[in-house]
Amino acid sequence: MEFNNYVQIKDTTLPKNINISNKRKSSQIYKKININAKKTIQTTKKISNLPLIKEIKTIEPKHKSVFSNIINENFEVTFKELFGGGEAKIILQDEANILECGIDIIAQPPGKKLQSMALLSGGERAFTAIALLFGILKMNPAPFCVLDEIEAALDDVNVARYAEFLKKFAKKN
Repeated sequence: MEFNNYVQIKDTTLPKNINISNKRKSSQIYKKININAKKTIQTTKKISNLPLIKEIKTIEPKHKSVFSNIINENFEVTFKELFGGGEAKIILQDEANILECGIDIIAQPPGKKLQSMALLSGGERAFTAIALLFGILKMNPAPFCVLDEIEAALDDVNVARYAEFLKKFAKKN
């Protein structure tokens, strides 16, 4: 053990020996962290100027328009078709960051008050989710879609209503 790296401290509240070489190592590590942090900031600035990032920033307002207009309207129309009335809408949780934010689904089946999805019954939640899926599919139809047990939470009356809706949807698209 080398004693030339240690200094004796008279204060009783501090440890008796402080290793000066550890202080030097800490200082070197701190400098490296600062250098890496500066490099990260510079890289982030470079990345934010890339054409792809600029394109994403121009696309965001377009997506907001598509979301708020087309998908929301399709969802509301599909919801009314499936439930035979009622009201429904989707709201962006963070309109400033539409590509990464979540959505709130507000639904009012016929004869019930306006409420969030969490307060609906299992069948009503399933029907609302089906309405959202088909609202999106109306905007951008897929060549095929697997709907395995999508009606599992529905009762017999709503399964028949869903089957009728699916037949109409298939004819239109």
